[in-house]
Amino acid sequence: MKHLPYRLLLLLLFPLVVLYTLRRSFRDGDRRYFWQRFGCQQPKMNQPIWLHCASVGEVNAALPLLKALLTEHPNATFLLTTNTPSGQQIAEKKLDPRVTLSYLPLDYPLFMRRFLHRSQPRCALIMETEIWPNLYHRCQQQKIPLTIINARLSQRTLNSHRIFRWAYQQALKNIRILAKSSQDAAHFQTLGADIEQIQIIGNLKFAPQTAPLNTKNPLHRPYLIAISTHDDEELRLAKLWQQIKHHHPQHLLVIAPRHPERRQQILHTLAPLKLQIASRSQSEAVQQHTDLYLADTLGELNLFMQHAELVFIGGSLIAHGGQNLLEPARLGKPIICGAHMFNFQAEVDLFLNHNALLQINNENELSETVQMLLKQPKKRAHLAHNAQALMQQESTV
Repeated sequence: MKHLPYRLLLLLLFPLVVLYTLRRSFRDGDRRYFWQRFGCQQPKMNQPIWLHCASVGEVNAALPLLKALLTEHPNATFLLTTNTPSGQQIAEKKLDPRVTLSYLPLDYPLFMRRFLHRSQPRCALIMETEIWPNLYHRCQQQKIPLTIINARLSQRTLNSHRIFRWAYQQALKNIRILAKSSQDAAHFQTLGADIEQIQIIGNLKFAPQTAPLNTKNPLHRPYLIAISTHDDEELRLAKLWQQIKHHHPQHLLVIAPRHPERRQQILHTLAPLKLQIASRSQSEAVQQHTDLYLADTLGELNLFMQHAELVFIGGSLIAHGGQNLLEPARLGKPIICGAHMFNFQAEVDLFLNHNALLQINNENELSETVQMLLKQPKKRAHLAHNAQALMQQESTV
């Protein structure tokens, strides 16, 4: 039987999966998350165009495509699924009312069968890295055309256990893959995809996007921002800021965590530093004595990036693999990233080759680079110009 070791592993993990899903449902106050992840309470639809985006980043990247599809198919219905409550919240704020939202069930055969029976999609468009063997197998059985768009593979997936690699290899047979780079195309071949099914179309995230610009600085002080940070990075960045802020007393450090629900954990971690911290989610105003601002809300990252003097890419001080650097580049911002950007290596190489990004190896280098850029507005402007010009160039390729 196809995927048998994979399915047995899922069964063994099922009690932990239930506990995790229940805990997250209570934490986020979203009961729908619990039921829909187990294939229940799914919307009943009639042959929608179905687009799946794992979380916030994929939802934002898919917006231009979804808008084009809505225009091209005015009489069609649309279904968008995510894996996370944060992805749902962003989608609710930004998407057309014609798009029905739901959570994608966990990759168990029964749950996927329920989901597909209720939704009856005419086609499936899967964003980026989502490979779910049971879902893909079920789509093939029901002859639902499935395409992976903006397809990329992380190093973690390539280095996964042979049980998963075998399941992925089986799942990718006869699946159309629109890869974002030649490197990603080669990765999919390594994983077992048919070369005839792979096409390189470039990075969808380079597509032009229109976002309203706010001419007013929301914090009324000059600031730099660290975006999409992860556990341990907030503490490292705050310690660095303790050393730097005395030389730039008017400036503020803004931290926008990847998962805003971590607010209490972050505040607890930073408490020993005795910094004056204000939080967006608590509507706390920035005062003259405020040292650090926690941008712990969803859907406002662009607002804070627009007025930042510098942008640091989170997930790169630790071995997480980095986060998307294209949004601050589109806004024309000088960008710094850490050494661990392996999930976005193609973009990093491109930006480094065009002098549109600075990459540091450790906290000491980060401290030196931040202080250098804060003192050199012309250097900041040069980096920002190169980043925005590169985005415009790539969007026309």
